[in-house]
Amino acid sequence: MAFYLSKAIQLVDRQIKFVEEQILHMQTAVSCPHQQKKRNVKWTGSLVDLVELGYALEAVDCINDGKITLTELFVVLSEVFDIDIKDFSRTFKDIKTRYDRTKFLDELKQAMLLKLKVEDEKPPRK
Repeated sequence: MAFYLSKAIQLVDRQIKFVEEQILHMQTAVSCPHQQKKRNVKWTGSLVDLVELGYALEAVDCINDGKITLTELFVVLSEVFDIDIKDFSRTFKDIKTRYDRTKFLDELKQAMLLKLKVEDEKPPRK
């Protein structure tokens, strides 16, 4: 009887090993965009600026036609920009209490207007 039990255990061990190998093979075969290539994109601005940007993006419904929660949005921003965004709602409350509530967005607008002006002043290409 011990012989049959030993053989049964060996068979189960081989089956477990086979299944583990198949799972490993499937994991490497599945193509996930975020696992394909790690980009070195890092948010180097302030956390407050990123939270301001995130709330602005959510406010204009330009991501998934507005069908994204703030939590989902900040998870994506965290992953894309390699930054840990903790307590974004608290940061937003702080933004609401400051004198210049859209400071970063105003800076973005001014920088874009300046860039457009510089481009307009360049001689046309031939």
